[in-house]
Amino acid sequence: MYVVRLKSVDGIVNFRAFRSRTLALSHFELGRSQVIDEILDESTLFDVISASDPRTAIRLVRDGRVALSRIYPRPMTQAQAAAWLADLNL
Repeated sequence: MYVVRLKSVDGIVNFRAFRSRTLALSHFELGRSQVIDEILDESTLFDVISASDPRTAIRLVRDGRVALSRIYPRPMTQAQAAAWLADLNL
């Protein structure tokens, strides 16, 4: 099973479980585009190999007992990017 967790800018978390990796990646990438547009705060994909039931898979993700496959957080603001670049030894 694969679980996609979408976190809104308001802090609301939505979980969706998939049996197909292709469908899960598609949903994750849709969330990623919404993160870029600042509609969502985060899109995360989990690989839940120990579960065959969607409810169990989502519960394992909520409990933090699964492997994180990919995460796409909100892009840095201009101020955050400037601070990050200031820390580099160029």
